[in-house]
Amino acid sequence: MPFPFSFTTSLAPVIAQASAETVRFPLVYQIACIILTALFLLTFSIARNPRSWRRLYQAKVQGPRDHFSVNRNKRIDEKLKRYGIIVAMVFLVADVSCFVLGFTYRHRADARELTPEEQSERQDLKRFKSGKSPGALF
Repeated sequence: MPFPFSFTTSLAPVIAQASAETVRFPLVYQIACIILTALFLLTFSIARNPRSWRRLYQAKVQGPRDHFSVNRNKRIDEKLKRYGIIVAMVFLVADVSCFVLGFTYRHRADARELTPEEQSERQDLKRFKSGKSPGALF
């Protein structure tokens, strides 16, 4: 005995609704969050332990120096720690802001796309569902 409906026809309304629905968390925000999180972790790691990062930089990029100055290296470490924390916090704030913008994208897009007539219809529908008459204000 064949089924009264096929599997694909039963999923057609679900697929249509999913394609018409606004994206929940856009890919651009996901990529930005990943990059900003990586930058935050890197800068926070540098700010937390500046001596090893300074030594790595001096060994790989700067090349050998004839004079070794403890005071100069200490000053560099202090500046790295001070500015590293500030830069890390900027990346963290940008990361959290990007996450919140991505998370709330669907709600902001839905609110922006409605015309005033559609918004009033939606409010009337909400009032109807709550049991209030459409003409009642409160």
